[in-house]
This record gives sequence, structure tokens and C-alpha cells, in this order.
Amino acid sequence: MDTFGLRFRALRARSGLSMRDLATELGVSYNSVFKWEADLMEPRRDSAIRIASYFGADLAWLLNGPESGETHPSNEARVLFSQLSEESQQWVLQGLRMLVKKEQYDVSRIRDAKQETR
Repeated sequence: MDTFGLRFRALRARSGLSMRDLATELGVSYNSVFKWEADLMEPRRDSAIRIASYFGADLAWLLNGPESGETHPSNEARVLFSQLSEESQQWVLQGLRMLVKKEQYDVSRIRDAKQETR
């Protein structure tokens, strides 16, 4: 069964943070993180929003699981990326860096062109 605790634990494990470190990052107690992972309690809405934001996860998915029908591109990208070999991951990262640089260049060119027409 897919529970909030399992989804939360998977996000934390993927980040490489300890429970204590994540508690500090989220501004909550270690006990809260422990209880969330153990499915002893679920976070209040404000904490759930903070968790989803911190991990770039979809709030509906975090709270309700895949049956919520909600998907988030960053979640899909993470899953797909994790299925790649380390070598393929490096190729993907290199390609993403190139795309970001190109987009930044294009944006600055457009901005410069607009300033020249003023």
C-alpha cells in the first residue's frame, strides 16, 4: 500500500538528508519527521505544502498518492532519471546544462533587442 509515509520517506532518501537534517530544513521537529515517515501522523496542511515545495513534488501526489490522478513533470523527470545508468545521467545533465545556457542566451538577446528599440 502506498502511504504518505512511504512517499515522504522516498523523497527524503532520494535527497540524501537525514531525518534531523530534513527537520531543520523544514523548520519542524525531528519527532514530526519520524512520525510522518512511520505513518503515525500526517502533517498539517502548511507543513505538507512546505514539504511539497521543498522537494518540488506535487501536493496532491504527496498527500493522496498516484491515485490522485495528479502528475508533476519534476516527479516524472526524477523517476525517469533514476532509471538511467550513471553514464546516461551524466549525458542528460550535460544536455540540460546546454539547454539552460541557450535559453539564458536567448532571453538576454531578446531583452537587449527590446532595449535597443526604445
